Amino acid sequence: MHNLEKPKQVFLTPEQRERLLGSLSPDLFPITNHTIFAILAKKKGFIEEALQVLLDDPTIHVKSVIPEYRITTLAREVVFDAFVQLENGMYVDLEMQNSWQGNQYARAEYLGEALRMDVAKKGMRFDKIPRVYVLFVCDFLPPNQSNQVVDEIIQIHSSDKSRAFQSVMKKFYTTKVDDGTKISKLLKCYTQGGAIFEEEFPVLSRVTQELYREENGKMIDPVLAKHIKKVLPEVFQEQRAEGLAEGCVNERMRAIKKMIANGYTYEAIKQLYPDTDLSLFFPQA
Repeated sequence: MHNLEKPKQVFLTPEQRERLLGSLSPDLFPITNHTIFAILAKKKGFIEEALQVLLDDPTIHVKSVIPEYRITTLAREVVFDAFVQLENGMYVDLEMQNSWQGNQYARAEYLGEALRMDVAKKGMRFDKIPRVYVLFVCDFLPPNQSNQVVDEIIQIHSSDKSRAFQSVMKKFYTTKVDDGTKISKLLKCYTQGGAIFEEEFPVLSRVTQELYREENGKMIDPVLAKHIKKVLPEVFQEQRAEGLAEGCVNERMRAIKKMIANGYTYEAIKQLYPDTDLSLFFPQA
């Protein structure tokens, strides 16, 4: 597993937040957008609800999820949009796709086999390697998928004549077909931007509302920092100035503590730092 470094959180004023959210148009930032999906995929409940719908199995429970999970194979580095381990021992790669590149079917097979190699334990029998799902949510209509929401491609591997098992199960979902099913309703939500209010998908609604909700401190997810820097460059300028000022204060406090340890009096320190409140160090002064 990769240990992902948590980026610094960004705090916004109400005015700055209003400007930022005004720039997040639904056309540019649906859930199928990799930035937004990477934020939401950190929530196990969001992924669990999605998989229960996409795989039509309400008993699915997510054990762990890592957004933007990276591995290195013999050939190249591979990035999985959401690497998911289920409580039943199976693994899922949930991918967001925004345009047809002509090689998605082959890519799905490659991702599935790469994932199986990554989760296989040393010395494990080949027929004991966990099965994996590779799920592509496509915000376009894949070729030969004009009248259904999901197209299932199953690769069958046979260990012997008496036993066959499915090692990689690949499914392609499209947001462009509305057949009235629960899957198509979920995928329609994935094309929206901003907060979602849908009773049928309570977790999806909650996490999107939390993402765009104004709270005390006006904290917004740090994954949006790149976009914030473009829309609100003054936020980073202000934070840098605050950081420099905070650094100066901390350095001054360390210097005063060292002077006191070396026997400097209140009067001597006050002469050097006339604007500093020394009551913390000299309560009786």
